[in-house]
Amino acid sequence: MKKIIFFHVAFICLYANAQPCDNCKKKPLVANYELDVQVAKPEGNVEALLQWRQLFWLTKFANAKIFALNKNCVRFLQPLSTSADGNAVLVVDQMKPTLPAGGNVSKYGDYLITGSVTQSGNGYNMHIELQTSCSRRRVAFADIPFQASSDPAYIQNIAEQGAAQLAPLIDKINEFANKERDGNKKTAFSNWGTESITITPKKRKLPAGEETEIEISMKDCDGFALGNRQIVFTKGSVEGFPINGTIGGTVTPATVTTDASGKAKAKFKMGDGKTAMIAAHYLFDKPTGCKDAMTGSCPINGVPVKVVIEYETDQIIDAVTPSINGKADLKSWGTFFSRTLRTVFHYYPSKKLLAERVLVRTGAFSLIEDGTSTFYESEDGFFAYAKFVSYSEQHRKDLLDGGLQLELPSRYFGRPNFKNLPTEITFTLETASSPMNLFMKFLYENEEIDVAAEDSWPNTASVSKGEKGVIMKVVKITDPASVYKTEYIIQGSRDLSMPAELQKKLYKTEVINDEKWYVRILSPY
Repeated sequence: MKKIIFFHVAFICLYANAQPCDNCKKKPLVANYELDVQVAKPEGNVEALLQWRQLFWLTKFANAKIFALNKNCVRFLQPLSTSADGNAVLVVDQMKPTLPAGGNVSKYGDYLITGSVTQSGNGYNMHIELQTSCSRRRVAFADIPFQASSDPAYIQNIAEQGAAQLAPLIDKINEFANKERDGNKKTAFSNWGTESITITPKKRKLPAGEETEIEISMKDCDGFALGNRQIVFTKGSVEGFPINGTIGGTVTPATVTTDASGKAKAKFKMGDGKTAMIAAHYLFDKPTGCKDAMTGSCPINGVPVKVVIEYETDQIIDAVTPSINGKADLKSWGTFFSRTLRTVFHYYPSKKLLAERVLVRTGAFSLIEDGTSTFYESEDGFFAYAKFVSYSEQHRKDLLDGGLQLELPSRYFGRPNFKNLPTEITFTLETASSPMNLFMKFLYENEEIDVAAEDSWPNTASVSKGEKGVIMKVVKITDPASVYKTEYIIQGSRDLSMPAELQKKLYKTEVINDEKWYVRILSPY
């Protein structure tokens, strides 16, 4: 991995604890781009040059205020630029703002902040706006006229006026999203933490070749009925990620359209096998213009354990370590890591595992028992990682004077590899000697194992009942129509503190390290 110079500015992803303002349990991620200063550099006049330099501080002040006003309801990420040779770079230069490229920039978030500073008559205008990341549609904006000034307090006041007019971001986002869904039958929110497509067959046990009617209903994450939408029962994909279709039988017709109440009907015919899985999906556009899919399933004959995992984590470490020469020659360093994951699968446990109170145990690194099998419906997600290092005051001076472009590790971004590296999970029920426990392990494409070990990437998550911030519910299902008897809900968020022994080695440390998860397990036992 290349060593990267780290400059202490607020440019990395920030994540706040859960608040009631969440939309369907998920905070939007906003990429904080900078303002394009479209004003030519003056020549000769010192005061005019000082005023021109102040124009570039509008971005810093505005972004700081936007974060302060919206940190409880929005996650923020400082995006990267692309160098001439196509590599991702971090531009640390006050006079070279990071601007969004044309088109889709969704790898940095759901929405983005951008804008410009232009001359207007004898004064200037600061334009700042919130856009969608895929369709690049304007969500909200502000225009603030102002006069030339070398006074930082005046410039800060102008920037904060613009930031205040965009706040609260979550209200602007929710209003825009609702209008998009109401006016476009191809738009929906998401199915974060919900069962979006429900399939109910008239018969759940079928011999080979027999047919049964099925009823389908679909709703958005907030309970909104998704009417006049197409649901597909064969294989599909979204953004290159596969979605498994029905196995062990066939659904006729293979595509249905929901009525105004979000309901539809079809028929399922059993194949020659002992078990089958009716699997459905709906492809849609999120309000941001990005593609997504909702899934739903129903087992026929044998009933597996159904697992739905939704997970997010953000980790930032900004630290200074005294070198062997003392505090005069400090080594400053930082790491940034972010991960999101959504996966749905069905698991048939063995009798041996059930006797050991292990309800789920999957993955290449787990002990797979004879008689177990796993059927993945879908898996999607994202990770980002970067490491930054600076060894001396001279490096920081170079950054201020020269405006360096700093190349990030080539393997900075990645997505889940559904085929070769599916998510692993072990879920153990409570015993006399140990509490209920959930363990997850995930390794995405472009995620190097050796570097992961060196830099301690959080590619595992483990929570137990009774931990602070962890909610583990056990709900008995009494509906006689349900094939499941028990529902387990594991959810919460927590701040993962840095080990005390590591903190003692550091001269100065700032750590932001948050996890948020929602896991739903439906069991026939």
